[in-house]
Amino acid sequence: MGLFGYNAVLTIVGVITYCGKDTRWAVLTGVLGAVLSVPITASVDTWLLPYGLPALTMPFVLSTWLMLSARNIFVNWKNG
Repeated sequence: MGLFGYNAVLTIVGVITYCGKDTRWAVLTGVLGAVLSVPITASVDTWLLPYGLPALTMPFVLSTWLMLSARNIFVNWKNG
């Protein structure tokens, strides 16, 4: 059960570190990523349960990639 909080914190740290230029949007994106990592952790855990595999940090990677991709798309859309 500790992986839910662990993956959320890792997501916040990863997103804010990558998007540290504008603090307000970086924090908002990080918090949104942390909130999104909880259902991703639950779904990956359920998906891997029949195989006997742990989710570990896969949800952190997926949610971080998702938030960074979405942020890059929106920033490029806004500026372009």
